[in-house]
Amino acid sequence: MRTSGARLAAITLACAALACSGDKKQNDKTKPGKRSKPAAKPLHTAEQSETLAKAAVGKRVAVAQILISWKGLKYVGRKPKPTRTKKQAQALAAKVIAAARKDPSKFVDLVHQYSEGPFEGDGGHAPSWPENASHDVNKAVLNMKIGDISDAVEFPHGILILKRETPLERIAISARRLTVTWKGLPRAGSVSRTKAEALARATELHKRAVANPAGFEALIKKESDGHTKTRGGFLGTWRTEAGPTPVLDERLIHALPVDGISKVHEGRWGYVVYQRLKPGKLVTLLSGAHILITYEGAAKASGRITRSKADALELARKLADEVRHDPIQFGLTAKAKSDDATKRRGGHLGSWKPGTKMPRIIDDTISHLGFKESSDPVETKYGYHVLMRYPSPTDNHRKYFLPYEKGRKRPSDDKPSAHDKHDDAKGHEGHNH
Repeated sequence: MRTSGARLAAITLACAALACSGDKKQNDKTKPGKRSKPAAKPLHTAEQSETLAKAAVGKRVAVAQILISWKGLKYVGRKPKPTRTKKQAQALAAKVIAAARKDPSKFVDLVHQYSEGPFEGDGGHAPSWPENASHDVNKAVLNMKIGDISDAVEFPHGILILKRETPLERIAISARRLTVTWKGLPRAGSVSRTKAEALARATELHKRAVANPAGFEALIKKESDGHTKTRGGFLGTWRTEAGPTPVLDERLIHALPVDGISKVHEGRWGYVVYQRLKPGKLVTLLSGAHILITYEGAAKASGRITRSKADALELARKLADEVRHDPIQFGLTAKAKSDDATKRRGGHLGSWKPGTKMPRIIDDTISHLGFKESSDPVETKYGYHVLMRYPSPTDNHRKYFLPYEKGRKRPSDDKPSAHDKHDDAKGHEGHNH
């Protein structure tokens, strides 16, 4: 029994010691002055993030263009291939430039009459691009003022005549559309009316719309030839230059007050009339890729990183210039140079809802980029990021390319292209952030 008593005493003492030990640890946690470490402050305020994002993207450039080609060149237009000589094309370009400078408001009419480029059906309007882009069209435009008409500029696909425009504000817009088509156009179906008859009909329907804007939806359901007829021509809510309408049409909508009715406009699918609506909630996903250049002491930086912060910024700027001049190399550059785990998939970040998984400055910068455009370096606690935007599942993206871009297909005649397919945000187990 004594042995059993001794064992019991030993067990009791051991338990007491453990209990004291636990109490001590608990007491240490609750001692005055022993507070948990506060969450780190964001590197930038919301206002700073927006300002830095705009600076990283740069100002944007917008133009309308007329392309005049000649026999023997690679043709990128929709009209029948030209049979004129280069000398005849130069003479025609001089005539068009004189007419455009005499009355710049008629530039869209001149586009429809003379242009043989891929944007002829859109009034010659291409999506905007960053001011710091390196292509030759940019070099021709930067010395022009808004509204100026350029001299003839020769490119591989012909002679370009450019009118500099004010870039569209990147905002959410919403509209409905009435369409009157004519025989021979894409999506015309069994319509047999002529173009002149279509214009007369569109003009009459426009008068009715202006007289009764509240009845425009019912008018569309009854009279429109468009594929959105059954839903009253409703096009949804979208962000400018990432939606279901050409850029020129967005300019018409953007200039209207809410519930306002546009003029009759000749588009690629017929004569159209728009009504601007109050935008609904814009469901937006962002998609993009990054090249992360980190430095010793940055958050989550590998122990192998020994470069200084100044060296990291210098390298990030160098890579930003390289990928801006050759965007196709972005993924390969990310694989070779990025310090983030996403390098194995070319820096791709997938798709995500703004405000959920990325530092705010990354959301803001990608929001200001156009598709397949890249930024200057932006800073987070992880280092410096060079960013590129990709189309996301919520972007109605048309693969528009300017005629000077080599090896690119022209846009479809009758419908937007399918979305680019990218990894979903769920596949980011390797991403440091």
